[in-house]
This record gives sequence, C-alpha cells and structure tokens, in this order.
Amino acid sequence: MSSSAHAPRFLGRAWQLLLVRGLVCAVFGLITAFWATPDDTAMRLMIAFYMLALGVVNWRISVAVRDRRVLSYALTIAIFGVIVLIAPSRAMLALVAALGFTLFGLMEATVCWMSRRTHPVVRDGVIIGAAMAGSGTILPLVQDLGPHGMLGVLGGGAIICAVVMLIGALTVRHEITSGSLPA
Repeated sequence: MSSSAHAPRFLGRAWQLLLVRGLVCAVFGLITAFWATPDDTAMRLMIAFYMLALGVVNWRISVAVRDRRVLSYALTIAIFGVIVLIAPSRAMLALVAALGFTLFGLMEATVCWMSRRTHPVVRDGVIIGAAMAGSGTILPLVQDLGPHGMLGVLGGGAIICAVVMLIGALTVRHEITSGSLPA
C-alpha cells in the first residue's frame, strides 16, 4: 500500500481480487494434492499457469491499490512463469521456479511488512510471502521425487496461501458491508 491514509479505501476496492487470488491458490493446491501421476509436461504447464495467474491477479491488485511495489512482484512471478515454460530440463525448471517463487515471496513479504500498519489483512501478506518463499526454497531439494513431489511442495504452499488469502478477502468484504471500511 502506498500510503497508510489511503490503503484501507483502496483495499476496499480490492477484496474481490484478493478472493480471486485465494481461489487461484486453492485450485492449484487442490489439483496438485489429488493428481496422482503428473508427468513432466503437465508439471511444467501447471507451474507456468500458476505463476502467470499469480502475476495477472497481482497486477490487477496493484492497479486497485495503486501501488507499484505490488506490480514489481507481479511482474517478477509472471516473467519466471514464462521462463518455466522454456526450461530445458526438470532440474532447470526446479531452479527457475524456485528462484521465481522465492523472489516473489520475499518481495511480497517485504512490501506487506512495510505496510503492515495500514490494515490487518496487509499483515497476512507477510505470511503468504513467507509460504511462497518457503515452498520456492524447498523446491530444488525435492526435484528427485519427480513431478508429484515438486507439485506437492508448491501445492502445500498454495494451500497455506489460499486459506490466509480467502479469510482476508472475506474479512475485508465483511468490513465493507458492515460499514467499518469504505468501499
């Protein structure tokens, strides 16, 4: 959030986007949890789509809250999503995805930490960023487990993010409808 005086008003406009981001994470996490035998191509496409979807949703959030810092980590994850599509091997894919998720998570956690006094849901971004960075950090360590293991690590981080993001989005929506937060 660019300014503590303006953040709650802009956050009120962004609750639907927070909900969409939570749903993107939930869908990815649930697919990875229940897909028993993904192959390398499916893993590549799933990770790339997830990274690109996060980039698009965070880009829309950056427009809604008018914060270029959010745009910077939206572009980061989207660029790494494109690079994942062309990674020549599983090891390179793991490295690129790990770097993308770790940078994205650290950037998000840092931005949210710096803006944590604007609204409680912004503090949730620190948790979400840590979960993203954590799953990115672990990813290269499990590449020998194959697509199922790699997607499992990213899916676990996505489920954590989904729960926190969905609760935050619904909290903001409740505050808007109750009148304690301007729309």
